[in-house]
Amino acid sequence: MNETFNINIGTMSIKNIFGKDSLFIPNAAEALPQNTFDSKPRGYINELLERYTFGKDSNEILSFLEKNYFLIPIVFEADGEIKKYFPYIDAEDLKLEKFFNPETQEEKLFIVIMVDLTPEEALIKLNEIRHDWWLKIIDRTQWKLGIDLDFR
Repeated sequence: MNETFNINIGTMSIKNIFGKDSLFIPNAAEALPQNTFDSKPRGYINELLERYTFGKDSNEILSFLEKNYFLIPIVFEADGEIKKYFPYIDAEDLKLEKFFNPETQEEKLFIVIMVDLTPEEALIKLNEIRHDWWLKIIDRTQWKLGIDLDFR
């Protein structure tokens, strides 16, 4: 069912990237309580695509997020937190990358911040993010999400 309809809150039925019908409410992530995301993703792919560039294989990234749906609110939250320290960045500067460690057989998603700063300046800002926000929420990630830098 790829039918579109409008209600006063601007919802629509769409076929999400996983091939399932879902409900999409534009800009809803900020307005919804934390526990809203405690079930499978419901069409927030479009919102993610507005905030992040997807790495090499977007299907793998989306599949990882579907399996680890508890990460979705953290990824939305990270966008705002990162922009406090790197206010000039946009979706092209924030990349989601999935990494696989063959030794441990573990998968992990990374938010990679593309910067034009010196390594020293960038690391200072990254350490501020880690100290002010990341260390407070890291347990919520179940160690399946990281933040890193890349330089242009």
